[in-house]
Amino acid sequence: MTLNRPVGVGVVAAVLGGTVAYLLFPDALLAATNAALWGVGGGLTVAEGEAWTGGPNEGGLENAIPAVVLLLLGIFGVHDGLPIDGGLRIALVVLAAGGLLVCTNAGVRFGRRTAAD
Repeated sequence: MTLNRPVGVGVVAAVLGGTVAYLLFPDALLAATNAALWGVGGGLTVAEGEAWTGGPNEGGLENAIPAVVLLLLGIFGVHDGLPIDGGLRIALVVLAAGGLLVCTNAGVRFGRRTAAD
């Protein structure tokens, strides 16, 4: 039995995402959701890696949008002033990062499919 690379990376990312979330804040559902998001996101990132490793003349400022969104979410959205535990706050930022990873790569995949049609 051979395991293709995106699936292998997805499994490793799922284990890491779930474990990190559980260590930050021990909640099984939060950890499972993190595992699912990071697993799918990791697999999609490897499958769509060509879009992320283009040549030096490809891309532009729009490539930074996912990082800027995550930075804004982490600094302003889930900030220290919220009445939640610090571990939970960081686990929520990890959850949002996993969601952003999935959505960004799904957008790349949908864009490629649309361009191919």
